[in-house]
Amino acid sequence: MRIFQAPKVNYKKPKVDTFIAFLQSKGWTPGKQWKGFLLMNPPEKNGTAATFYLPCNENDTGYDELAFRAVETFAGLYEMKLQDLFDLLSKSLNEIESEVKKQPQQLEIKRAMLAATR
Repeated sequence: MRIFQAPKVNYKKPKVDTFIAFLQSKGWTPGKQWKGFLLMNPPEKNGTAATFYLPCNENDTGYDELAFRAVETFAGLYEMKLQDLFDLLSKSLNEIESEVKKQPQQLEIKRAMLAATR
């Protein structure tokens, strides 16, 4: 019998605004805020009435543990690698925007490099 081992990840504190934006991109809608949590309503196509309470105070003493569990939940739900989701959610929306703007130029350089070797 195998013993469950938690995945080893480089924990990076998720940014609340980025986490909310991620969930909204998946069709979740924010509801009311209650005692340091933001109610997130699932997409209609999800087929479930389950809501999710997202911790929304990054400075709260329990935030890291609750955020870790939330990231685990959504990584599983959306079949993403846990580390990839931590890496994404730990960035500010401004950092993500900057990366998106750089991508076309970086892709062009990479394509040129590959073409030069063929």
